[in-house]
Amino acid sequence: MAEENIYAPPSASLEPTPIAGEVSLARPFRGLPKLVCALMLVDLITNISGSCFSWLSLLLSAEFMEDVPGRWSSVVGVTTTALDGAISITYLLCVIFFSKWIYRAHVNAKAYDYPMRFSPAWAVGSFFVPIVCIFRPYQAMKELWIASAGPRYEGTRELRVWWALWFVVGIVPLLLWWAIPSSLAEQEILVLDGVVELISIGLYILLYRAAATIVRTITEYQETDERLVVE
Repeated sequence: MAEENIYAPPSASLEPTPIAGEVSLARPFRGLPKLVCALMLVDLITNISGSCFSWLSLLLSAEFMEDVPGRWSSVVGVTTTALDGAISITYLLCVIFFSKWIYRAHVNAKAYDYPMRFSPAWAVGSFFVPIVCIFRPYQAMKELWIASAGPRYEGTRELRVWWALWFVVGIVPLLLWWAIPSSLAEQEILVLDGVVELISIGLYILLYRAAATIVRTITEYQETDERLVVE
């Protein structure tokens, strides 16, 4: 009698067996959408904190605040540097897990009877290609939205708002900073810097809210799609 090889891989698949009456996705999301939305919130909080401390650091270094103890300026400077690092880390995590969600959603969308032009890899990679990143990610996300919605499709207004905010967040604050005349008094420049920071924070809030809406909506479309219910 042959001995059983304990090192052999299991004969049965470790993937969960689809249950009749439930939606079967090629790549289940599990907790990924909630993680993406949570990371967006953390990134938003660190950006707001970083903007506040950056402005406070400029304020404490101004000539009219010379009577402020030096130790407070040092504390604000160190905190600002730490927040800058936190912003970089949280943003990187957002990019990684949002890309993972996009890839997984596109893999699931392949099961629909819809002519998908963009592969999951290209849907993610298009964000990182110069010039192409201006239009291709939106096209891939629109295709994903339409395919996932199916008969429930009612337009892509949320997607258009998200993509418009994506550009506004990157362009408007820069234009406003460039528009500040260098001939102004230091106090006036600080006040205008603070106004630009507030505008940037408001735009970031709108952007992350739109992105979170897209993640939740497409995830809900796919996880409740009757077209993928197991018979």
